[in-house]
Amino acid sequence: ENMDIGSLPACVALEEVLLEYKHYAKQKQSLRDYFNLTLPKLVMLSIRQPGSLANTPTNADQISIDTLHGRQKVDVETYLNIIRATKADINVALCDEVPFHASKNRHSKSVKRTLSWLSAIVEKGEAAEANEGIFGVVLGGNHMKLRKICAEGVASFKGIQGVVIGGLGVGETDSERRDVLENVLPLIPPEMCRLMKMAISPLGILQAISKGIDVVQSDYAESITRLGYASVYLIPEVPGSEPNGNTVNGE
Repeated sequence: ENMDIGSLPACVALEEVLLEYKHYAKQKQSLRDYFNLTLPKLVMLSIRQPGSLANTPTNADQISIDTLHGRQKVDVETYLNIIRATKADINVALCDEVPFHASKNRHSKSVKRTLSWLSAIVEKGEAAEANEGIFGVVLGGNHMKLRKICAEGVASFKGIQGVVIGGLGVGETDSERRDVLENVLPLIPPEMCRLMKMAISPLGILQAISKGIDVVQSDYAESITRLGYASVYLIPEVPGSEPNGNTVNGE
């Protein structure tokens, strides 16, 4: 069957809308309207592009984003305004993401800031009716105690719809990524959608799903397209299965 390209999910990075969101609001348009990202297309607002980790400063009140017009500061109030102007389905909460193998002290600071910002987003978002589709972010690098503190803190908020397993795709190994998923996912309530950043291969996507991930953010398809390659797979037929069945051979 032909695939409807218009129905494929779209990921919008904060740097792409940071300078334009006020224009959408003035024109009484959302980003969805402006770019014709109409339903049933799923639109996600992400802090940064998949696999990227900017070396921009952060503090207890805000993060910094590099744009085509220079470095811009984003605090909770600014981010809520962007959420209202964008009208995405999934809005990844403001977070202080750092390299996977950063020091424990830096990861501890990252977790505290991320939970503090999420608390402010939930509180101010409820007052401004901008809480729809908020996904809290679980950070902590390879420090499972910090990951647990962050996961339990994020899961305790009643005003969010999902959880992002963040701080991935920034220097960890496959086994370290699996350890994070195995330790964090059991702490997330089953009714919450679980999103992972990020998988770097189709096998990584399948492994994430097998661990309990619902949505995967990845730049794999874009990366191989830019290089001029196609990703093609031969799925062996399982003896005794129907020609169009769903059973595949392998893990």
